[in-house]
Amino acid sequence: SSCHSWPVATSLSGTNACAWSVPAAAMPPMAAMVNKEMVNIAFETNLAQGILTERRLFQILTATQDKKEGMTAFVEKRPGVWKGR
Repeated sequence: SSCHSWPVATSLSGTNACAWSVPAAAMPPMAAMVNKEMVNIAFETNLAQGILTERRLFQILTATQDKKEGMTAFVEKRPGVWKGR
């Protein structure tokens, strides 16, 4: 199916929607959600608030099982198996 039918692609405007959403679909689910949230926050807040929010969300992601899987998969040179936890 076309990436234009994916929820993340329909929320982005312009021709780069597929360019962004295809790699995002291969990301750990929580990382993809945080990326989308940060794009929305970038348009809704100022730089200082955006950086603070990014720091908080990044700290949450570093405590996930998917982060550990990502590090292991990188070292082992294989694709990650994401669980969304």
